[in-house]
Amino acid sequence: MAEKLFDLAFENKSELYIYGTGIKAGDVFCKLRYLNVRIQGFIERDDSDRIGTFFWGKRVCTISEVSTEARIIVASGFWKEIETRLLLKGYRNIYVDNDLLDPVDASDSYLLGIGDYKFDEDTTYIVCPYGIGDTLYVCAFLDEYKKAKNRRKVCAIVKKSHSDIPKAFSFIDEVIADDSMVEILNCWAIRTQTWELKNFLYGHFKKKLDMIFIRNDNVILDSMVTQYRREVMGLSEHSKLALEDFAFTQTESRDCLDANSIVLMPYANSIKSLEISLWERVASHLKKLGYSAFTNVKGPEEAVVPGTEALTGDISYVVSVVRNCKAVISLRSGLCDVLAFCKVPMIVLYSDKNMYREWDLRYISEELPIQSICTYDLSDDLIIDQIIEGLSKQ
Repeated sequence: MAEKLFDLAFENKSELYIYGTGIKAGDVFCKLRYLNVRIQGFIERDDSDRIGTFFWGKRVCTISEVSTEARIIVASGFWKEIETRLLLKGYRNIYVDNDLLDPVDASDSYLLGIGDYKFDEDTTYIVCPYGIGDTLYVCAFLDEYKKAKNRRKVCAIVKKSHSDIPKAFSFIDEVIADDSMVEILNCWAIRTQTWELKNFLYGHFKKKLDMIFIRNDNVILDSMVTQYRREVMGLSEHSKLALEDFAFTQTESRDCLDANSIVLMPYANSIKSLEISLWERVASHLKKLGYSAFTNVKGPEEAVVPGTEALTGDISYVVSVVRNCKAVISLRSGLCDVLAFCKVPMIVLYSDKNMYREWDLRYISEELPIQSICTYDLSDDLIIDQIIEGLSKQ
């Protein structure tokens, strides 16, 4: 007899899998992630075309790949048949999802609360669940969103590390910086396919349950500004980013760099990296030109470019330190968006042609002190030549 998930699933004795890849399985996964329960992966029948693919970021496997000691949550209306098959194969730690409560309370029209936290019907809550740049563009459109949608107040729900971004816009009435709340609302929106309510907006592109974006094919060819304006915010083409309203709080620091300093930013999450040897050659050329070079790194997990000094800190600190430098030379990243809004001189490298076409920072404004270089198919020598030429224009 299968046991209740609520009673047994959280005993951390062995690997935990979810049997199924449908809506119910995604629902179970989100609930367990909210409770900080680690899921090893998903299981499907041997002839399923999902085998070897990923669902909610976890690999889908066959039952033969799973130890008989593993715990298996059956997330299917056919749980009895599945349980019988598993028992015949020697599995005994079988649970059924029937007791977990959804942490999000919502009606057809309103987001009501998460646990003890209650949402106000007169405030629109915008969750920003992805990168720095994503948070920035959503927040920069919120003034236009308030006007177009007739929303009296807006509250940005962001990751703690992004909290300075919504605070830089005076028209954002409230900020909740809570990683757990961001994760809960992200999971809830995707598994229920809820993107907008009278007091809620999902601040990123819509996704299917398998995490594939739901996007208009024509929009994919548009610039990033157009994509956020139309696909995420639901605004007209006349709506503009609040570039001039961005008053980013900068940290007072004695480490501020001068006009003889250049900062290298060789790391990004969403674009192919360039070889560290290229960055080392860039640093060598900068030294010959008389510049002091620095490398922005998160910490010891990222290597400092040889011949440069490490520059480490949060967003506010980095902006404060680089605001008066000669230029930032960076692989395209979310931090570039923040620096662009702060009008920091930059030379931005794009190792991907599609990223260059859609996400060129010059779409924000052609008046910004930014030069873009698409490095795809370029030799290191040509990349360096273009960087040095770009510096001469800063």
